[in-house]
Amino acid sequence: MFSRVISRQQYSKSDVTPFFRANGYPPETKEYKDLLENKFVNWRLKAHGLVEKPFELSLADLHAMKKEIQITEHSCIQGWTAIGEWGGVPMSHIISLCRPLSQARYVVFYSLQYSEGAQFYEAIYMELAKHPQTILAYEMNGEPLIVPHGAPLRLRIETQLGYKMVKWLKSIEFVSDYENIGMGLGGHREDHMYYVWVLGYRAFKNRDDSHLRFCTFDTATTVLINFVKPTLDLRPFYHSYIWLEE
Repeated sequence: MFSRVISRQQYSKSDVTPFFRANGYPPETKEYKDLLENKFVNWRLKAHGLVEKPFELSLADLHAMKKEIQITEHSCIQGWTAIGEWGGVPMSHIISLCRPLSQARYVVFYSLQYSEGAQFYEAIYMELAKHPQTILAYEMNGEPLIVPHGAPLRLRIETQLGYKMVKWLKSIEFVSDYENIGMGLGGHREDHMYYVWVLGYRAFKNRDDSHLRFCTFDTATTVLINFVKPTLDLRPFYHSYIWLEE
C-alpha cells in the first residue's frame, strides 16, 4: 500500500541552486585514484546478477546512449535541499539491455567508496529503478561530474532522499533478496546509520520496534526509522507523512 506512488519533478534552469552541497568523502582507494588519474578511461560499470545478459560499460558507452536531462530538487535527510540539472542514461534503458530474470525484485548499486570498513551500497525496488527520473548521471549542470558529486557516474532517484543516490558507481546487481548483502537492511546507511528504507517489514526483524518513527517527504517511499534515539523525531522537517507497508 502506497509503495507505488509516482511523482515527477520539473524545474527550470532559473531554479538551479548556485551552490549545491556535496555530502560524503570521495573514495580513497588506490583503485579509484588510478581511475581518476587516467580520467576514467579504464573505468567500467558492471551489470550482473539475475539477468539474461550481464555486461560491462565504459563511460564512452554510456555517452553513446540516449541522454535524459532533468532539473530536480535534491532532498537530504539532514534537512537541506538544492536544485540541479542532471544528465545521464535512464536506468530503464540499462534494465532493458541486461534483461532481468523474473525473480529479480531489487536492484543493488555498489560504490567505489568504502565506509565503516564496508563497501557502500544501496538497494531499491525494481519498479523504482524503472521510474522515468531514475537515471545514471554523468553530468551536472551541463558539465561532467566532479569528484565530490560522484564522478564518473552516480545514481539519481528523484523520489528518494539523497542517501539512496549512490555516488562513484562501480556495479549494479539484480537480486531476489537483499538479506545477505551488508547487514541485510537494504543499504549502507541503513546498516550503519540507524535509519531503514522500507523494503518490507522483514527489515525490522530482531529489532525493538517500540520507537519506530515513520516519515516521508512528498511522494517518496523513504522511511526514517529511529529506534536508537526515540527522542529524535524529524517528522516536522518533512512535507507529508505516509504509512507504508509492502
